[in-house]
Amino acid sequence: MIDDKPSLKIQKLIKTSREVIKDSALGNGAIVAANTDKPYYPREASNYRWVWPRDASFICVAADYLDIPIQRPFFKWLYEKPVDFKREKLLYTNYATNGRIGSMGKAIQIDQMGTVLWAIYFHYKENLKEALEFKDLIERLANGICAIWNKRHFSVHTVDLWEEYHRHTSVTMENNFTYSLAACAKGLFLANEIIPNFLWKKTALEMR
Repeated sequence: MIDDKPSLKIQKLIKTSREVIKDSALGNGAIVAANTDKPYYPREASNYRWVWPRDASFICVAADYLDIPIQRPFFKWLYEKPVDFKREKLLYTNYATNGRIGSMGKAIQIDQMGTVLWAIYFHYKENLKEALEFKDLIERLANGICAIWNKRHFSVHTVDLWEEYHRHTSVTMENNFTYSLAACAKGLFLANEIIPNFLWKKTALEMR
C-alpha cells in the first residue's frame, strides 16, 4: 500500500509557505514580493517590500492551490492603485504598496501584463463568467499589450524579468525577449477565452 500522505518535511514546507503567502498579502489588497515587517525577515536581506505584478500573480496562483483568498483584493488593487495605469494602460516594473512607482522607475517588463491575465484566468477557470467582475482590468491589460505591439516587436523598450539593464529590447533592433512574447501571447489567448476579442487573438498569434 502506497502512503500518499505528505512527509513531515513536506508538511512543514507547506505550513511555512502558507504563512509567507498570507504575510505577503496586505490589508489594502497589495501583494508584496516579501513582507519585510515580519520578525522572521532577516536583517541582511534586501528590501523586497514592493509589488511586482508578476510576482504577485504567481503568489495568487500558489494561494489558489492553498485556498487562500487573496486574489480578488489584489486584482482590485491592481485596477485602482498603480500610478498612470488607467491612463497609459501599461504596468511598470514595480510599485510601492500605495501604488506609487517603485524602485525600478518607469522600466517596463511587458511579460507582467500577460502573467496577470493568466492569474485572473487561473483563479476563475472553473467559471469564467465570474472573471467578468474584472472585465475592465482584463481589457486594460490586453489592450495595453496590443497597443504597443508592432506586428514583429514592441514599440517601446522593455526589460527582461531579471531586471538587467544591459539586457533590454530596442525599437531600433526590433528584437524581443522570448519569455516576454510567451507570457503576453498566453495572457492574450486566455483573455480571449474570457472575453472573445479578435485583436487579442490576432496579436497573440503574431507573437508565436
